[in-house]
Amino acid sequence: MLTRRFLDNTELKMDSGEICSWASAQRRNEGRSIALHARVGQKCDFRGTLKHSINKLEAITGLRSGGLPEPHRKKIFLDSLDLSITMRDILHAFFKSNANSPSEDLHKIFILGVQSWGWTHQVLAMDCKGTNICRYGKLCTTALPNSIRTLACLEKFYIEMKNVKATLHSICNKANDVALFHARAHRRKRIGKDREEHDNLDIGGWFGKTTGTPTSKKSPTLEYGSSKTSRTLEYDSSA
Repeated sequence: MLTRRFLDNTELKMDSGEICSWASAQRRNEGRSIALHARVGQKCDFRGTLKHSINKLEAITGLRSGGLPEPHRKKIFLDSLDLSITMRDILHAFFKSNANSPSEDLHKIFILGVQSWGWTHQVLAMDCKGTNICRYGKLCTTALPNSIRTLACLEKFYIEMKNVKATLHSICNKANDVALFHARAHRRKRIGKDREEHDNLDIGGWFGKTTGTPTSKKSPTLEYGSSKTSRTLEYDSSA
């Protein structure tokens, strides 16, 4: 795809051809037995993975719906639907791998998609605003030049690709921040457990916190002179 020529290969690992999304394949095989054949994820024509992202986020994916002559609108719509499913699976995989991060930071993450057909080129985006609620929309549409006379129209496409490049850099920074929050959440849990173990060590050693000794039951007290225990001793005065 033409997008590949305008992006930075030092920040993106770009693959093109009949490929599938790793995140989509991972989600399709969740909960399946390892004895069964693996399912293939959603196919795409272009995939860009962030090299400097610790989660290897697939920040941009692309589909080529057709060349010239332009395909039918049904084909364009179905490819747009497939692209949205791929992007949804990528977000799902990222959210699952950083489940301990704050929801506010997770919902700031979004990914990009590219769809082209004929002389038309679209840039789309998707983010997650809540549980099972994803927002999918079009950012810009560019008409590529079809002759030397309209070659100046390529300037708009170049500017849009510059914006995409800057956006991918921002996505990489946000993704690493989310991964850092996720790691710190594990550290906070470990610190809390260490403090609890230290408190238990002072009280009851390594066996944990000692429980309170139950109050022993008192044996019934026999009072002298009571009606049940006292006995009257009668003395014979004649003795």
